[in-house]
Amino acid sequence: MPYVFQLRDPGETAPFFIGSGSGYRDYLELQRAQQYYLKRTPGRPYLVSLEIIRVLEKGITPVVERIQDHLTLEEAGTLETETIRLYGRKGIDPGGVLINRTLGGLKKAPYLVEREATTRFIKYLAGSKGIKKPKYSAWISANKEAHYSYKQRGIKHSPERIANMKAGKARALEARQSYYNTEDPVISRGL
Repeated sequence: MPYVFQLRDPGETAPFFIGSGSGYRDYLELQRAQQYYLKRTPGRPYLVSLEIIRVLEKGITPVVERIQDHLTLEEAGTLETETIRLYGRKGIDPGGVLINRTLGGLKKAPYLVEREATTRFIKYLAGSKGIKKPKYSAWISANKEAHYSYKQRGIKHSPERIANMKAGKARALEARQSYYNTEDPVISRGL
């Protein structure tokens, strides 16, 4: 049976994530974040996992609470959307506290985000996506000689790197030669 749940920091009264699901979905987010926290899962964690990790680093476990249980799919979607609207989303809704990026709701259209909210969210993220940082760009302009890379200078690798590569090739060649110069007739023929 579908339900709506919330995740919150035990020291806070407001939740930081609202979700809906069935089965063990409410504890799945916590389990996924713990796997990222213990470095057992590769890749980039979800926003909710990052928030759970922030709470775990305090030495406490986030509280998982079911808001309402035994709902139909439509009721769960409606309640999830209403609850997300009630608390608001960080960076999208004024005064929002949730890290949810979407309004949740209908499973046929999981990314229900209004056009105005999308515009506000894009502006919220604009400082780190493809826009030059003015202070860093100004430093590069003022210190061009300090910013040149080896590639810009026409050097593919640094002298130290070249020496390390030559030493590695020499070790590999020596290992191959010692392998094929044995008394074993099978190995010496290269079979």
